[in-house]
Amino acid sequence: LYDIDGFIVGLSREMPELLLLSVLESEFEKVDYTEDRYGTSMYGFYPSEGGDAAWVERICGVEIKDKTILENGMKIKFRAILEWLHSANSNVIPEMSIYINNIFIKQFSISDGENECFISADEMPYSESGIYEIVLECNSSFIPKEIGLNEDTRELSVQVMYIGR
Repeated sequence: LYDIDGFIVGLSREMPELLLLSVLESEFEKVDYTEDRYGTSMYGFYPSEGGDAAWVERICGVEIKDKTILENGMKIKFRAILEWLHSANSNVIPEMSIYINNIFIKQFSISDGENECFISADEMPYSESGIYEIVLECNSSFIPKEIGLNEDTRELSVQVMYIGR
């Protein structure tokens, strides 16, 4: 795997070249790169639509290599629009679950707007190789066409802005 100081996923102006290449592929195709030329695996991400984040499916994941995450912990930042998440099932309180290397780490309620979750070094599972598969699982999603937003038929949950240390 390619290590660029733990910032393999950072969907902002400081976005590393890896994701810049990945998310600009085509407007409505899923990003599903396994063992690409940088050696990073990711799934459930849609290409960026010109902003500071990328829409993701209800379940998405990315694999990064950074041994310092074990010492420093990591941050996950995303944006949610609760009105849209409630549109499919208004009885469900939108929640995000985070798994690292197939280990459940935490679950929390999603707020409207920007959300940030810090996973401390104490919460991080040990990885001798420094490889971490981070999986985000949202219990709610929506399809823009079904709620009258536009003709987009993708199943969306949140907009991921950053995953890194």
